Amino acid sequence: MSFMNMDQAYVANTYKRFPVEIVSGKGSRVTDVNGKEYVDMGSGIGVTAFGIADDAWVAATTAQLMKLQHVSNLYYTEPCALLAKALWHLVDYGLNAKTAAQINERIRKNRLEKRT
Repeated sequence: MSFMNMDQAYVANTYKRFPVEIVSGKGSRVTDVNGKEYVDMGSGIGVTAFGIADDAWVAATTAQLMKLQHVSNLYYTEPCALLAKALWHLVDYGLNAKTAAQINERIRKNRLEKRT
């Protein structure tokens, strides 16, 4: 049984897939099970825009995986704090809101303030 057939048998059919079984890739190119190469125009459908097997991304994630692959939000971690700080400075309205509605409200207010 091919992985394509296995996927069709066991994975929920929530969207139509292309009849291509991708097995590897590098940068913006992916290769199917038959060795045919394609340009990945989907950028991971919003998952990652780093490309396939990007060297810097692989090094950074491998280094982090060697320390901690996952920690519950019940605990503090350096990567979480550093990411929050970077995002805070990236978006000057901050992301310390308690709900998505509060975040959206801050975004709207920030945009209005920048217009005036």
